[in-house]
Formats: sequence, structure tokens, C-alpha cells
Amino acid sequence: MLSGGVWKVASYVDQDIDETENYADYVLGFNENGRAFAEGAGNNYFGSWIAYRNEGLHLGLNFRTQNEPFSEFINRWKLNEITLNQVELKDYNSNGEIERILILEKTQ
Repeated sequence: MLSGGVWKVASYVDQDIDETENYADYVLGFNENGRAFAEGAGNNYFGSWIAYRNEGLHLGLNFRTQNEPFSEFINRWKLNEITLNQVELKDYNSNGEIERILILEKTQ
């Protein structure tokens, strides 16, 4: 689903704060071998991704950086909704409340 295309951050909301603009100049890619990358704004980030099942579908992301904005995505996200051109991911706290929502849209 994710591999073989170019994606952008359509929306990123962290604890009710819309941070989508931080990703406006970036594109993301997910290779079949589990490698991930983000390019834009004069920066390149490389990392990994894995999709797995554990009480639902999840996506693990790690861009291997402590620098924002992509350090924010290092997480095990719950896949909430998947279409051919969009993936909606949610991060829940220990109380089961949504803390962050990440929506990726395929551009190519």
C-alpha cells in the first residue's frame, strides 16, 4: 500500500495543535524493503517502517533523527483508515485518548 509511491503529509495534529505546515515542503517514500525517506526544505531523512497486526493494524515509523519535524513521527501508529490514496494514523495515550493524528496522501 505505502510502497511504490510518493506521499505528503496532508494533516498532522498533535494534542489539538495543527502542525501540518511544518511538513509542507516535504515528500515521503516507503520502499518495499522497509526503508523510509523524507525529502524537502534542503533536508533528507532516512529511516524505516513496518506494518504489523496487534489488536488491529499498526505502522511503525522511525526516521532516525532527534531533529524536528520528523522526530515527531517516531512512533507505533494505529492505522485508522486506509484507501488507495490516503492513510490515517492515530496515536493513543495510556488512557485510550487520541493524542496525535497523522494523515498521509499519495501524490504519485
